[in-house]
Amino acid sequence: MMHRRRAFTVVELVVVIATIGVLIALVPPAVQAVRESSRRSACAHNLQKIGTGLAAHVQAKQALPMGVYWNSPPGGKPTVDNARVTWLVYLLPFVESAALFDSLVLVPPAGLGWESMTMNYPPNGPVMGSTIAAYQCPADPGRKPLVHGATPGSRSNYVGCFSPDGTMVERSAWDSRYAFDPGPPNNPSPTDFRAAFNWNVAHPLDHVRDGTAHTIAAAETIAVDDEYRGTWWHEWGAQYSHSRPPNSTLPDEVAEWTVKHRGCNSIPEAPCMGRPDYQWSNCNFAARSRHAGGVNGVMLDGAVKFFGDGIDLAVWRAIASIDGGEPPTADF
Repeated sequence: MMHRRRAFTVVELVVVIATIGVLIALVPPAVQAVRESSRRSACAHNLQKIGTGLAAHVQAKQALPMGVYWNSPPGGKPTVDNARVTWLVYLLPFVESAALFDSLVLVPPAGLGWESMTMNYPPNGPVMGSTIAAYQCPADPGRKPLVHGATPGSRSNYVGCFSPDGTMVERSAWDSRYAFDPGPPNNPSPTDFRAAFNWNVAHPLDHVRDGTAHTIAAAETIAVDDEYRGTWWHEWGAQYSHSRPPNSTLPDEVAEWTVKHRGCNSIPEAPCMGRPDYQWSNCNFAARSRHAGGVNGVMLDGAVKFFGDGIDLAVWRAIASIDGGEPPTADF
């Protein structure tokens, strides 16, 4: 006896089509989630390289690199042009870019004027324009080179912690720098919390009395086109502070005059503003990323962690200080 195969009913066909439609609708978010997870992992891997590089620098030099090196006589401006060399420049030999570092002229010929700075010396252009793989987060692809003087410089997505509380020049940051740009009255720092990096300060690890596992070295930034945030070779592009939480909606603060010279290009993810009373002691740059919900950061022991935008501000500031004496916490 033959059995006739029953055909799909209209209702069943509609259900199948609807199910297929739902599955198709779910594919793009799933793919996007996988891509973001991959980008975040790659970004964390880069920070791990930076952490390993810092450890190698400490082993070779017995200290972390200076946040910014500014060669100057006491109370004055630099007399030679090896000014404003950032920690990310000094880290090049330890992140598989030793040849680039060796080709730098850190003391250009006299007579160029201190404003030219090391990165503005034309022979250094090829180095400053080089893309450093370890400094690039794949989640932030829009990094156009920035022309500084006659030199097009590449970008970075990683910045060093210069301050737990927003006071960018610590009192121990070499007498002439602090005297030239003191904290009070704009941003007094009675506690003088210190971070991993600062002006002309090369902290050995025994300064990190809070413990390397509880102290952050570096985090992410968004390399905004046509401005200095995210320039690894420039003092403003290589630093941030913990006075505000990650991805703060408050604008980063830069010198008002730099707004006219590509100092500030506000975007929704990285707002900024100029201030007329700007000094180094009261500039303010938050950690920022294009990852959803937070930023990656690397601790001084080399561990990479993800810090949510909603992290308690007291905790965020505590992990930025090297000797604040705060109790250890894992509340990230």
